[in-house]
Amino acid sequence: MLMMRSENPIYARARRYAQTGALIAVALFVVGGVWVRSLRGFILLEGQPGMPSNPMRGQHVSMEAGAWLHNYAAHPVLWLLPVLGIFSMLAGAACVRANRPYLAWWTGLGSWIGTIGTVLEPCFRSLCRPPPTRTRA
Repeated sequence: MLMMRSENPIYARARRYAQTGALIAVALFVVGGVWVRSLRGFILLEGQPGMPSNPMRGQHVSMEAGAWLHNYAAHPVLWLLPVLGIFSMLAGAACVRANRPYLAWWTGLGSWIGTIGTVLEPCFRSLCRPPPTRTRA
């Protein structure tokens, strides 16, 4: 945004910081993904995913390393979120380097969608599950 409304020397400084910031963001995003892979998370062993959390009704869970990323194995289309985030950050850095600040600003939209989507997806796993089937007795 600063590159679009300024002139030298502020333009050159904003350009340098934007390029450096994009590369640091990509590195931190990838390191964070590798780190999350080693964190322990919950896995549902028995019970219906949509039922209320009540240990008396037979819902059993375990904690396993890498459980935060199980939805990516179950739903490979979710890999588009981190890929979108990384690609958009790198594209933004390339646009800044090519003196295309308006295009770089719009690539930020993909960066936000990819980054926030990647972080929120494991928190809302129920959005990716099929609804539980109900049978009438």
